[in-house]
Amino acid sequence: MDKALAAALLKAARPAVAAIKDEKERKAVSDALIACVTGSGADGDIAKLMKAAQHNAQNAADHKQATDLSALQSAYDQMNPHKNGGTQ
Repeated sequence: MDKALAAALLKAARPAVAAIKDEKERKAVSDALIACVTGSGADGDIAKLMKAAQHNAQNAADHKQATDLSALQSAYDQMNPHKNGGTQ
């Protein structure tokens, strides 16, 4: 994971972790968060999530239907009273 992203995640979670009153629980949450963020390089949990998100975005982009702009424009023109003389 990118070090800047890891630092940003830890910085954003710091107030929530600091608000935990029980010292043992706060340490456990802190350790779990650090282990999740730092992980073991490309095998970390956040890295897997980011890879899945990128894969899903690529699939969505690949399966996007092309828009027929001329058909869309003709449908718009048919409903436009300035183009069709005021009738629909």
